[in-house]
Amino acid sequence: MIASGLTYFVGVCFWAFTALYGVLASQAFIQEQFLTPRLFAPVAAFADLHGAIGMFVLAAWAATRRSNFSQPGSRSAWSVTIAWLAVTALFTIAMPLPGRHTTASALLIAVAGMSMILLLALAELQATAERQGDAPDRSRADLIACLLAAIGVTIVHGGTAVALDGPSLTVAGEMLQSLRLHLLLGSVAFLALAAIRGGAALMSRPSLSETVLSVVVLAAVLTMFMSTVLLPSISIRGPLALVLGLGFGVALAGAAAARGAGSSDGSSDGVVQTIRSLSPKVAGHWWGLVLWTVCLLALAVSVALASRAMDWNFVLLRSGVALSWLLALSAALTFSQRLPDGGARTSFAIVALLLGGHIGLQSAVAPVQAASLRDASGKWLAEMLESGVQSTEGVQEFVTLLHSQTNIPRDKKVSAVDVDLATLSGDPAAARPHVFVFVVDSLRRDYLAPYNPAVTFTPAIEELARDSLVFRNAFTQYGATGLSVPSIWVGGSILHKQYVSSFPRMNALAKLLAHEQYDEWISMDRIMEVILPPSANRAALDNGVPVKNYRLCGTLAEIRSRLVDRPDPAPPIFASSLPQDVHVSVVNREGARSIDDHDYAGFYAPVASRVRRLDQCLAEFVGDLKTRGLYENSIIVLTSDHGDSLGENGRMGHAYSLHPEIVRVPLIIHVPPALRSAWAWDEARPAFTTDITPTIYQLLGHEPAAPAPFFGESLARRAGAPAPAAKARMLAASYGAVYGALLDDGKRYYVFDAISMREMAFEIGDAPSAREVAVTPDVQQRGLKVIREAVEGIGTFYRFPMYPDSGS
Repeated sequence: MIASGLTYFVGVCFWAFTALYGVLASQAFIQEQFLTPRLFAPVAAFADLHGAIGMFVLAAWAATRRSNFSQPGSRSAWSVTIAWLAVTALFTIAMPLPGRHTTASALLIAVAGMSMILLLALAELQATAERQGDAPDRSRADLIACLLAAIGVTIVHGGTAVALDGPSLTVAGEMLQSLRLHLLLGSVAFLALAAIRGGAALMSRPSLSETVLSVVVLAAVLTMFMSTVLLPSISIRGPLALVLGLGFGVALAGAAAARGAGSSDGSSDGVVQTIRSLSPKVAGHWWGLVLWTVCLLALAVSVALASRAMDWNFVLLRSGVALSWLLALSAALTFSQRLPDGGARTSFAIVALLLGGHIGLQSAVAPVQAASLRDASGKWLAEMLESGVQSTEGVQEFVTLLHSQTNIPRDKKVSAVDVDLATLSGDPAAARPHVFVFVVDSLRRDYLAPYNPAVTFTPAIEELARDSLVFRNAFTQYGATGLSVPSIWVGGSILHKQYVSSFPRMNALAKLLAHEQYDEWISMDRIMEVILPPSANRAALDNGVPVKNYRLCGTLAEIRSRLVDRPDPAPPIFASSLPQDVHVSVVNREGARSIDDHDYAGFYAPVASRVRRLDQCLAEFVGDLKTRGLYENSIIVLTSDHGDSLGENGRMGHAYSLHPEIVRVPLIIHVPPALRSAWAWDEARPAFTTDITPTIYQLLGHEPAAPAPFFGESLARRAGAPAPAAKARMLAASYGAVYGALLDDGKRYYVFDAISMREMAFEIGDAPSAREVAVTPDVQQRGLKVIREAVEGIGTFYRFPMYPDSGS
């Protein structure tokens, strides 16, 4: 029994992971930026070995069910085997998982995975006879189970917060506030169980009806979680999210119920049969329930640690919370079978008191504030009870607009338009400085001495800054690499798609390099391969090195070695790279620890130590340029494609949000003295990564003209010319419908999150960090106007309809 249960569980997990892989691959940005570059080794290994793993799991499943194949009515076992072999062959020969999938083929993988889970469930139920019995009043037992689950989850997640963050003076108050919310959810769970049992009691076959209704409710809960939490975080929403969520919900609920019924000890309790497979049998004893709670605590700590290393819109953390609730409720219901029947009146009275007490506290005292809780489960419940976006006319239409223009699917073909910042004709410029552009992936401005006086570990960058332009109020146009890097080369905002066909037609910087006949030394990652046109003048840097292993020290060493044998005269050099030294995935893969023994008090040591290392290599590179007499004839750009969250309010990583620490970036530009003195510069003015290309145009003698309002502008202006008024600018996440508006000359920042349906506002100054403030109606109105005008303008410029799904 144990062996068959284990192989069943492994089989369900295998096909659930397969279905999830298909869902992930259906999104172009995930395939382009995570799956194809093989950013996560376990996911890549699963895809590579999918066929072998599948055959091994099938063999184990069949071995523990040998008798099923020879018994009368064994068609279910044979059906599973034949279907398993057929699907595995399909995914191995015609549609290998590691390949590049269209949206349709990826969703086919997801559907196949869900279907196999249902087949496994049906086979599990084959020999299970329906158990009949009366439908006794289990109100008291159900209430105790729900309250035990609420108390257990409070202990688990409260204990996790204490274990990871240490005790605080307010820990007792936090636990009570969290318990209040968990008891509220426990009361709702009790009412749901009462509805199931009450509905089943009206049927002629109560036990079967309880099972069916329990499966329906469990499937509904899983569907809701998938379609409102998991799938929207990767920009799958609307009818598709509901269909996929329903598929996952039905498949997983059916799998759980089938195993619960198959392993039942004769109980006619359909509710317990449905969910009992999610906890061990020992949970039926008080000591087993305590032991299971300890196991859940260990699980919660592990999930929280993983979430702090890297999470996507807290999906991992919230998945852990949802799982802990299911596992705790399963164990509590298993334990409740030892309790006597009856107690309906008392149970409903207690629930009424709990609900009434919560409502009274909410109105008479104060609602629970999510910001005051460290407990992940309580915090999430409080956030759901808090209001999201302030009421404003047309919000739903606005959300629809944003989603229609975000993560445009790979299957939707969009051709590029020509982007020309200036007329490029005639001979190359007489004076062409060397240009070195280093976009250090995820580098935060407050980890560099020119932006933060507390930094002591970047002396080389500090020295470079003294001889350079330091734009103190610089921002990325996009919150992650996938769109940020292409926008730098285009010199403006682009369509939210990865990527439009014939992208090189939009690449303004590549056109400039070709006209000025630069020798191009570029690290050719996946993005560069798509956005750059072919060029005979290009010699790849980091050739043969996987993107995840790009390091600034290695790239600079290669550039320095090429300079040794460079003939004189020779064309000027344009060198560019996207070093991954401080990317969160690299830091985690290397153990998320400091690489030296330096003191980084007040900073995240794993990142700070790597910034210190790249600073040392930059010092050697700049010193080498000076020795060769190239420094005074070089433009050196040091910036980042985006910043990163490094623990702010539990956030780690980037891509899914647009908090200030993600959109604020360093921008240091060394300009040859003769060029620098020929122009006026305003280092306090808001600057953007999309301003880099127009600035290079300007310095090479080509006056840039923005093709549309959402393009960048040169940071250099003619001496004596009045500075143009700073424009409000839109910022966007690269992988989701989250948009921001920079207002009031870069001093105020508004964010509209169309995934979580919330908004934020921040005050931005010279300090390393920004301050969150209340969203006023004025800020909301102006922010939404900036975002709408930019999104509509981008769609119009790139010839993409506003609402493509409706044909308008």
